[in-house]
Amino acid sequence: SIVDIQVTKTDGGVTYTPGSTTQVTYTVTVDNNGPSDATGVSISDTLDARMTFVSSSDAGDGTTTPGTVTWADVSIPSGGQVVYTVTVNIITLSSDTTDVVRKGTA
Repeated sequence: SIVDIQVTKTDGGVTYTPGSTTQVTYTVTVDNNGPSDATGVSISDTLDARMTFVSSSDAGDGTTTPGTVTWADVSIPSGGQVVYTVTVNIITLSSDTTDVVRKGTA
């Protein structure tokens, strides 16, 4: 089977202030652009080192290990999508002005 999987993550445009803790909910959208149904897909979202995990949607399916949230054995029909959320606290030092980076894969 051939599948074309696309992963998109958004934070809703949250502003992070150096020297503070900001709670952010990210939306992880996984689209299957076909042409076949996708089965057994594993979706992983790696957290930046400055993040602490708070919660995720579909807690029964999502598992967390330090720094990673994973949803395993996901099925997505051709042309379909699944949407998950991950809530984290971002803790930054007052001198920290680098971007917070999140990586997601499917």
